[in-house]
Amino acid sequence: FTFEKLTQILDANRNHLSYVLNEHRQVNFSQYRAALRIHYMTHLMNSDPRYLKYTIEALAKMSGMKSRQQFNKFFKQFNKITPSQFIEQKNKDLLQS
Repeated sequence: FTFEKLTQILDANRNHLSYVLNEHRQVNFSQYRAALRIHYMTHLMNSDPRYLKYTIEALAKMSGMKSRQQFNKFFKQFNKITPSQFIEQKNKDLLQS
């Protein structure tokens, strides 16, 4: 989704919405959208082990990211580990339980 689409959905003024994101979340729209996408994919991988079998490319595409590299960058930024490390750790945890 785009910033313009979000302003339409929320029936919000473009400048006001930008101010709210910047002032209260300390992010711009692109950063906010990336955070939502990564948090959603992290939730899916935490709640359904089937997602741990997907390739990083598939997870990136499902999240709406443009590339594996972009997905890796934002995933690590928000989760402090790479998607591959996350999947490896989750798989180890599943084997131990």
